[in-house]
Amino acid sequence: MGKGGNQGEGATEREAPMPTFSWEEIQKHNLNADKWLVIDRKVYDVTKWSRRHPGGHRVISHYAGEDATDAFRAFHPDLDLARKFLKPLLIGELAPEEPSLDRGKSAQITEDFRALKKTAEDMNLFETNHLFFFVLLAHIIAMESIGWFTIFYFGNGWIPTLITACVLATSQAQAGWLQHDYGHLSVYKKSKWNHIVHKFVIGHLKGASANWWNHRHFQHHAKPNIYNKDPDVKMLHVFVLGEWQALEYGKKKLKYLPYNHQHEYFFLIGPPLLIPMYFQYQIIMTMIHRRDWVDLAWAISYYVRYFSTYSPYYGVLGALLFLNFIRFLESHWFVWVTQMNHIVMEIDLDHYRDWFSSQLAATCNVEQSFFNDWFSGHLNLQIEHHLFPTMPRHNLHKIAPLVKSLCAKHGIEYQEKPLLRALVDIVSSLKKSGELWLDAYLHTPPPPGRSPRWEASRIPSSSPPPHPNYLLVGEANVIPAQPPVHIHGHQVLGLSDPEPGKSLKHGGTEGDEGKGDLSVMDSRQSQLDSDGLAEGDSTQESCAEAVNWAQAFQETFSPSLERKVKLGEGKAPALGRRASSKPRERDLAQEAPAGTAPGTGGMGVSGLPPVNEVNGPGTERPSLRGRTYSPQRLQASTVPRSHYLEDEAAEGPETRQLPGLHPTVPTDTALTQPATLSAGPAHPIGQRSEELNPGMPCTRVRKCTERKGQAPPLPQASAPKGAP
Repeated sequence: MGKGGNQGEGATEREAPMPTFSWEEIQKHNLNADKWLVIDRKVYDVTKWSRRHPGGHRVISHYAGEDATDAFRAFHPDLDLARKFLKPLLIGELAPEEPSLDRGKSAQITEDFRALKKTAEDMNLFETNHLFFFVLLAHIIAMESIGWFTIFYFGNGWIPTLITACVLATSQAQAGWLQHDYGHLSVYKKSKWNHIVHKFVIGHLKGASANWWNHRHFQHHAKPNIYNKDPDVKMLHVFVLGEWQALEYGKKKLKYLPYNHQHEYFFLIGPPLLIPMYFQYQIIMTMIHRRDWVDLAWAISYYVRYFSTYSPYYGVLGALLFLNFIRFLESHWFVWVTQMNHIVMEIDLDHYRDWFSSQLAATCNVEQSFFNDWFSGHLNLQIEHHLFPTMPRHNLHKIAPLVKSLCAKHGIEYQEKPLLRALVDIVSSLKKSGELWLDAYLHTPPPPGRSPRWEASRIPSSSPPPHPNYLLVGEANVIPAQPPVHIHGHQVLGLSDPEPGKSLKHGGTEGDEGKGDLSVMDSRQSQLDSDGLAEGDSTQESCAEAVNWAQAFQETFSPSLERKVKLGEGKAPALGRRASSKPRERDLAQEAPAGTAPGTGGMGVSGLPPVNEVNGPGTERPSLRGRTYSPQRLQASTVPRSHYLEDEAAEGPETRQLPGLHPTVPTDTALTQPATLSAGPAHPIGQRSEELNPGMPCTRVRKCTERKGQAPPLPQASAPKGAP
């Protein structure tokens, strides 16, 4: 009676309604410390259990917050056994109004794929031909024996050594394909036997770790060609793959290696070094770090067998070199076969596609033949293998026509190519990604904080031409033209004043010292030519050349440039060269043309727009990155660095290339073009900014001269009349 009563109470508890969740709530639980996933509309909390998952915790983490039904069915041949582990993890189910799939995954494609898998089961395509795998194992052991017998019978000469190396490299490659089958649990119905034989093949025949391979390879199958989820596309900055990574590295100005040549150095560091250096080191360190003593014991058995076999003929050091040469040959085989199906396909961030679509986007096939099947371990049928990982490889070609039909039904591309073309496409793909990286690296503005001067000079070619009273500053920021401002003896455009109560720093409070960089005015001649100039003004080339000078000043005197400026004799003092003698400055001042304000150098820019009467001084206007600058800010921030730079001997005309403007011309020639600029007195180099702008502290000059151990220059005379 009591027993029956207990059963009744338990039944009542089980019949209690389960909590329901929406996809919005489930998708929030996708963190390392909080993982939910959905299988057959049931919600499971796998946060704590994921560390005990036989396939590794990362493969579960990749599906956190998602529907993992198809992945769960694909990786587990014994679903009833796997569901026993899921029962204690059940926390609820999807709300009735919620769809079975998340993030807009195609329900029709998913339904058709599940029907296709049911058809494959009805065709017994998941049944194993054990004789097939026995022959594979036997021919691997036979090649190992032939290699030893060659050295035993013919000795350790060069020819027997090379023949043995090729035979052993072949046996190692074939052992790699065979362990792949056991690792996917595609040979025996019981997972236990698959695991035992897997450890024997990969451990004793190859000296590697079964758990290392499982944890790495299952991630690749779960999220193929997905950055941060598929370890096979994590290239440690050695290569850039696909379009997204190439563009991302280019935009961020990341250049660990010359990626535009990666299709060339791929032959030097890709196939030759992957197994003998990277994989071997990673395998050993993984077994030690995870304390995987079982796998380590299997790997040690391989090394004991190998060295006991070949050390008598080569010695310990010779046997070690011989082993690395064998792995060098195997590495070429492995890299070319494994990359011909994936590296040429889409490599991107996770788009959360359904299982069928995600696998087709990341894989392609190589034509089937007896040699291709043996050479690649049936990985030439990569599409079918990724869709059905537990299907024995000798049945993959049987399901291929049905997969092609399903692709045709839903308009999904099914790629299949010859073997040689697939190998060539690897190099072509690397070259394409390298070119994308180079283009983005050279022609994309850098992220904030990298190079504001260079960033400011970028204006899209599709930008509309400005009004005659406007100039473009930075990335298509249009600001009204202000009265001309004279900077170091040259007249350039003025920018807007800051807000009342704001300092000359980027919107800071009064009292802050201006430390920001200046915007650089782009002077594309096409933009200046767009609306034409009034008759009687100077030529359009003069206007563009004058704004060229504005950029030259910014490039030369920008506080962010930590370099000395070397200029030759005959160049304008405004480019940063200290005048050789003050009497010469006085002579130039006396030669100023009539009507030219002292200190401006008479370098008026012909054809610049008139003073904007609508927006008066003090009105805030946008500049690059939302900053505002006043004419006083421009003048105070660009005090010539010749105050603290050493004089440099002139070595003739210097050629300067201004970015995005006219072809390179000698600067001394550009300065003396009579149709462009009229020579005038130089800016008084020793004169501080307070003289030109009363009330404006010359903080930069004081700091720079004090840093050089010199006293700041004292004013010699009052500010010239008429100075702006």
